[in-house]
Amino acid sequence: NLKADGLYTAKITKNGCVSPVSNSVRYNSVIIFGINKESQFTISPNPFSVYLKIEFPEKFGPKVDVEIYNLTGNLIWKSKDLFSGEKINLESLNQGVYLLKLINVSGESLESKVIKL
Repeated sequence: NLKADGLYTAKITKNGCVSPVSNSVRYNSVIIFGINKESQFTISPNPFSVYLKIEFPEKFGPKVDVEIYNLTGNLIWKSKDLFSGEKINLESLNQGVYLLKLINVSGESLESKVIKL
């Protein structure tokens, strides 16, 4: 788990094989501000490798639906009824940049780009 903003490297071990150390990647937690404080939410870590944690204010809603789109606009992942602070497992996604969309019960939405390592 990444706890602080900074530069990180990684190596992968699978079936006894070890990859070379990756290039450095800067980790920054992200705070997104909408038009007002009620629409602020955080995504961490970003970039991520497996899990992504999304936190949003209670005023945005008790729970949200989460949709993730690739950069060509195709919906590739969806989850309903996510509570603030829950972790979502996105291990199945390929490396890349995605658009994450939160949708509350009123149909209001918030969006942010996320990076999968």
